[in-house]
Amino acid sequence: MQFFVQLKKAGKKENKVVKGKLILECNPKTVGELIAYTVRATLNSYNDKLTKSASFAEGDLSDVLIMDEDDIRDKASTGKVGFGMLKMFSGVSEEKAVKTAKDAFNDGIVAVFIDSKRYEDIDEELSLAGGETFTFVMLTMLAGRMW
Repeated sequence: MQFFVQLKKAGKKENKVVKGKLILECNPKTVGELIAYTVRATLNSYNDKLTKSASFAEGDLSDVLIMDEDDIRDKASTGKVGFGMLKMFSGVSEEKAVKTAKDAFNDGIVAVFIDSKRYEDIDEELSLAGGETFTFVMLTMLAGRMW
């Protein structure tokens, strides 16, 4: 099913939140399933990049990203011009990634919003039709002292 996810676009001059497509293997029934399917989808994308990076390191140039001047300018505005290759060639365990994401949600480190409604229980049931927008927010604890 196709959904949308709000992503913060990297950049020093502009702080933009953009909508990206997210295709999940099936319709999640609970918040926990939503987290698991989202982690799996992004992990698959990451592992695909790792495969391309590894083949590039072995001399296969078929997946090299060719950039024109506009692409270089856009990337320079974010502070990093790269070719989309990753240096870490070891894959990430799917089970560990899902467990870490669910633990972060249960610990209150990550908040989940679906179309502006916050979900706080991992077992809360969802009724998704497709096309909804997910927002995952990592909360930061601020340290300070009251005077």
